[in-house]
Amino acid sequence: MNWRSEPYFQAILFMFTVNRIKLCIALNRFGLVKFLKPNLMAYYRLNLNRQSNGDHEVHEQGCTYYPTQNYDSLGSHDSCKSAVDKAKKDYPDKRINGCYYCSRSCHTS
Repeated sequence: MNWRSEPYFQAILFMFTVNRIKLCIALNRFGLVKFLKPNLMAYYRLNLNRQSNGDHEVHEQGCTYYPTQNYDSLGSHDSCKSAVDKAKKDYPDKRINGCYYCSRSCHTS
């Protein structure tokens, strides 16, 4: 169920992640609280500056280490896995890794 498809919801109270699934608690016009899974996708970038271990890291928008220069935009993805897969496809000669802080489930070294 997508909260955007239910027009009688007036407010999103909290958004959080459980087991890598983004969820929100919404309040409808009747004052009822409901758990919903919003259809949200995050925007990712690949840092083209190599880390000291040789990796190029994929970062989610909002990350402290989100690159502002010398990066490649990977677009919107529903998980870091698809963003890392795209980066590996676009840059087969580079070692690609997820950021330890924002893409921990895709961080391998």
